[in-house]
Amino acid sequence: MLGIGLPLVAAGALAVWKRPLLAVYAFVVGLAFHNAVFLGLWLAGAHGWQLTVLQSWKEVLLASALASVAWQALVRRRLPSRLRRLDVAVAALALVALVYLVLPDAVLAGSPGLRSRLYGLRELLLPVAAYAVGRGLVLRREDWRRVATLVLAASAAVAVVGLVEDYAIPLSVWRHAGAARYFREQLHFPEFHGPAGLPENIALNTSSGIFRRLASTYLSPLGTAYMLAVALIAAAAWQNRRRALVAAVSVVILAAFALALSRAAAVALVAALLLLALVQRRRLPAAAAVVVAAVSLGVAAGFTHVAPRTHFFPEDLAWQRENAKKHGGLSNGTPLSTTGTFSDSSSREHFAELRRSFRNFEHHPGGFGLGSGGQIAQRFGGDVAAGESLYLTVAVETGVAGLVALVALVAATLAELATIARRSRLVGLGTAAAALLCAQAAIFAIALQTEIWGVPWLVYVLWSLTGAVVTAAATPEPEPPLLPARSYGREEAVALSRAVQ
Repeated sequence: MLGIGLPLVAAGALAVWKRPLLAVYAFVVGLAFHNAVFLGLWLAGAHGWQLTVLQSWKEVLLASALASVAWQALVRRRLPSRLRRLDVAVAALALVALVYLVLPDAVLAGSPGLRSRLYGLRELLLPVAAYAVGRGLVLRREDWRRVATLVLAASAAVAVVGLVEDYAIPLSVWRHAGAARYFREQLHFPEFHGPAGLPENIALNTSSGIFRRLASTYLSPLGTAYMLAVALIAAAAWQNRRRALVAAVSVVILAAFALALSRAAAVALVAALLLLALVQRRRLPAAAAVVVAAVSLGVAAGFTHVAPRTHFFPEDLAWQRENAKKHGGLSNGTPLSTTGTFSDSSSREHFAELRRSFRNFEHHPGGFGLGSGGQIAQRFGGDVAAGESLYLTVAVETGVAGLVALVALVAATLAELATIARRSRLVGLGTAAAALLCAQAAIFAIALQTEIWGVPWLVYVLWSLTGAVVTAAATPEPEPPLLPARSYGREEAVALSRAVQ
């Protein structure tokens, strides 16, 4: 694996050094299939630290792109543009993270180990680094179009793979291959108790039976739903030619999105599409919001009729029976009705975890230390001080200072993107700013109940493009060429008009 993989990663890093924009393209496509590819490699026999080294390809490309844009700024002796308020907010979050890395345990309410601290620092600095890379890029109109095309193409591929896998490959195949061991032995997660020992959210346990949620290449319904939501926002913002093809691709993406059955993603997506309609002053995004709402409600109401059925296996039953004795039986009704009344076990667990996380922050406003909450604490041991919500995870880890820095970052991001979307006269930039504004707004809303930065695709792609939008908005727009004072025929006039555009 190292003999084949390391030269490929090195070649990619060299290409990114020469042209940092290639890193963004690699993130859009590569991170969409990252989890599935490395699960396949693990099942083929690639275990241990060698696989961990190769899994860091994304960090290597990000570091190469960051070094490249920093070197270019040093050579030119100037930044891409003057500092913006978003730059200050990003730097403030990075500063808080670095301070909490070196704070002694005596100052903190917890004592996460060095490994947990480093992983916690990485999670907070990744969006900062991705944003910094974007600030060093100058994207042209065709670059924005190419990025949007890659997002839609990768999302369509994820949707197709998810639909085929959901209906054609039963969980018994995953069980026979030993996929559950990948999460425990390679990723160091605690033991899961879903069917075949897989993560619990891969299936929906109802009074009518157990039904699979679409997980696709992310190996997670939530990660899949979040990426597909961003893709649907990009499709609704699309204003170029080939709209019929974009509409056809959107149908496939929406079908997979609905079968992933993420309530938070569905609500956030509808709100984001309505915001897009308001920002762009177009009816299409509003119509798309109505369609997404109707499809999501319809699938939730009939999920037990359209989703593939699965079951618990013999090794799962002992824990499930014990859990049923502690927490009672399942609520009757469809996913739509139980969600509406918050009577399902998922809603109860979300609320209970949010209350517990908030109490920890309330009792220890100084923080427990980096890596003491979320997926990092789950993977590397110790008490999980916060298990839900990006905001509460950051607050529990870095105290009031971290929470203030995060909220300031959210406000600055939305304000900056809204200003650019409203003022930009360039079609490519204005469309990109509007789409990113709505995508970031949706992600920040989902973050109220989910540790959303645990999905690398959202961090690497959205934050690098956000930085690129800020830089493009500060770059002077080219003046249209002057036309010679003579008469033109119809074909010449059309050609000149296109050249000006």
